[in-house]
Amino acid sequence: MDWTFYASSDFGLYHYDAENIGYLSNNIVRVTQKLVLNDRGTTNLVRELGKEYENVKEIITIREIDCAGKKICIVGLIYFSDSGRVIKRDSYEPKEWNSIMPDSVDDVLYDAVSKCLGSATILH
Repeated sequence: MDWTFYASSDFGLYHYDAENIGYLSNNIVRVTQKLVLNDRGTTNLVRELGKEYENVKEIITIREIDCAGKKICIVGLIYFSDSGRVIKRDSYEPKEWNSIMPDSVDDVLYDAVSKCLGSATILH
């Protein structure tokens, strides 16, 4: 994977896999995102989801982006400990599409992925 940094927030650093961006169809792109949590991010995760997440240091998220509609959804999440152990996996069906808010982390990802569309792989 080719993790490319694209944004930071109060909760950590965001990267996307620039090597494996793929078209699904009709302007839908699938991209893998990694959030490397800082202490505040881990604390927030534990507060929202529970004590079982206290050792989470990275979250890998499979996202789909509707480039024409400027919407985004989560397909799946994998929570990793600092030792690389999988703590939990989640998948989301049906998909819940949300508008991409201006000046958000998702907006930065949208811009980054849109620039990569020419080199995207068509997925079947």
